[in-house]
Amino acid sequence: MDQQIHTIRNYQRLVADLRRRLVATSLRAWTSRGTYHRTDVDAFLHLVIPQLIAGRATTAQLTDVYLSKLTNQTPQGIDPALLGSLRGVPDEVVYARPFQQTWRALAKGNALDTAIDAGMVRLVSLIETDIQLAKQHQEQATLTRSKVKFYRRALTGAENCALCVVASTQRYRVGVLSHAPRLRLLGRTNPR
Repeated sequence: MDQQIHTIRNYQRLVADLRRRLVATSLRAWTSRGTYHRTDVDAFLHLVIPQLIAGRATTAQLTDVYLSKLTNQTPQGIDPALLGSLRGVPDEVVYARPFQQTWRALAKGNALDTAIDAGMVRLVSLIETDIQLAKQHQEQATLTRSKVKFYRRALTGAENCALCVVASTQRYRVGVLSHAPRLRLLGRTNPR
């Protein structure tokens, strides 16, 4: 059990560190713009999208290794779908949204700094969602491959909202994965 807890905490630390680094590098690219005109969008996307794709792939690799270790399986690699957009919309469209947020705020009469901050908040939200989607997609692939049929969410103590507390009281089928930062695997066939 101590080894399992160590594995869980190490995974959480690695993913959190990756998320922080992705946010930091993307925010540097955002704040170094100087201007936020339509002509600036492509240069921003050219800098940020490759990093985000690499971040999704790294998150998926970490998730695959983590869950494979918990289920005594050999890691099989990432789901190739993670290298594309996970939202059904091209990354170029998704990551242009912080600019659109900035322009909307300016159109509403907000100060430039306030508008830029609104775009920055949108950018951070998009990055965090991308990392979470990568985890979920890879969790589905890895747990399906492992033959585990059920899991429970376990509270981590780090970010336990009321919904997380309620979710931790339920059993879930692997095909119905939701955000699961710490899984308590319940066995291969039996939900008890």
